[in-house]
Amino acid sequence: TENKNLVEKIAESTNTQTNVKARDLRSNDQIQKLIEKMLLNEGYYYETRKNKYKDLPSAKGKRIDMEVATQAYYAFRLKEPADAKNKKKQLFGSLYEEIFKVDDKKISDDILLAYLTLEWLRKLHPVYKDKYTFVKYSEFHSIALLSIFGLKNISDLEKKETVKLYELVLKATAEVVKEENNKLKDQYSHRMLFIDTSTFGRISESIVDIQAK
Repeated sequence: TENKNLVEKIAESTNTQTNVKARDLRSNDQIQKLIEKMLLNEGYYYETRKNKYKDLPSAKGKRIDMEVATQAYYAFRLKEPADAKNKKKQLFGSLYEEIFKVDDKKISDDILLAYLTLEWLRKLHPVYKDKYTFVKYSEFHSIALLSIFGLKNISDLEKKETVKLYELVLKATAEVVKEENNKLKDQYSHRMLFIDTSTFGRISESIVDIQAK
């Protein structure tokens, strides 16, 4: 058949019986192809299939994994950091339509900013991991909080003010970690705190409190 919709439905139905990742079933969606095309115009290679551009020399340092980018975008744009971390399999399943709205003209720009912010944070992990042992667990929360409290453009990642904002986010997060640790003691874990959907709101309130002092 030449009916693309039918082909995709058959593929999805067949592959749900096999060990095929949900992201692979979405790799040929029109919205994913559009994002890939728009990011290519910006000089980035959006990999709708894992390692799609691995062997392309011009893609070195410019590859964007669709799954990781979607996690970052879900945290950045929709302010759902806990689910971005904890419901990765559902991002291309039950949450897909909520995340990828076809009429959203800004989606490729926001995906790029979210992904580059995540990369920026991961480069800073070694700087802060000794003082803030939770940085790896809180990265999606940090993305969402940065977007609320000042990060708007890619150029902001080069500003000293953004580093200061991130340090404020870490300080506020540390307050919540301390509070939860005091309450749970030996039962406390970073992982459980940052998959709790209430944590994001608590850190947001902590930031506001610190700013008010």
